[in-house]
Amino acid sequence: MIKDKDHKKYLDYLINNLINKEKNNIVLNRVWSKDFSNSPGVYIFFENDKVVYVGETTSIKERMRDILDTRHHTLRRKIGAFNFSDIPEYKKANSKTKFPSIIEDLVSNWMVKKMKLSFIEVRLGRKELEDLIIKKYNPKYNSISKRGKTILKSKII
Repeated sequence: MIKDKDHKKYLDYLINNLINKEKNNIVLNRVWSKDFSNSPGVYIFFENDKVVYVGETTSIKERMRDILDTRHHTLRRKIGAFNFSDIPEYKKANSKTKFPSIIEDLVSNWMVKKMKLSFIEVRLGRKELEDLIIKKYNPKYNSISKRGKTILKSKII
């Protein structure tokens, strides 16, 4: 059985690895998304080297493909709402409806020009790792889930 101290040490190691590794440029096309592994993992989006979004997934490749479509990723919706909601053409996007094309273009350009990506493959403990990073860095585009609140109160933190 893994002791709480060893568990925390392992999670801290993963966080440091993820934060400090070389960051990837965002390209936002299907060719780019094919270069990722099908493995499960945790990913971080950065703006100006600051953590702005953390996610976990069962397939990094599929999740990076999802980032191409506003209907499939909350990060795109949050970028649009946070940065472009004052533009007259703005209409809220959701899981069924994209932003108007002008806002879609602004979101994509924002991501390509201002953001970088870091990810690591993690088979077990992805949600715990995601929740710890959110707690530590308070990324502006993340919301803590109900499950996250439960985990963040656990003894291992």
